Amino acid sequence: MLLLILSIFKFLYFCQNPNFGNVKVDQLGFVFKDIEKQAEVMQNILGLSKFLYTPPKTLSIQFRGRQSQVTAQTFISRLGNTQIE
Repeated sequence: MLLLILSIFKFLYFCQNPNFGNVKVDQLGFVFKDIEKQAEVMQNILGLSKFLYTPPKTLSIQFRGRQSQVTAQTFISRLGNTQIE
């Protein structure tokens, strides 16, 4: 639990104070299995604004030589001047 709390504070600090020398960070992207649940957690615990989202889209792809299907959905929010995707 302590590790989770420390990670949240590091995340919030980084979003408000991104510093890679002369490189400015404008966007952070994350991948989750349950995007709707994670968006709710990030809004409630981290204080992110409400996420805007696209409808889920399923595509046929070739993965490692085999046909497969993948479903993707994008959620976008902001924390200060940083876009969270």
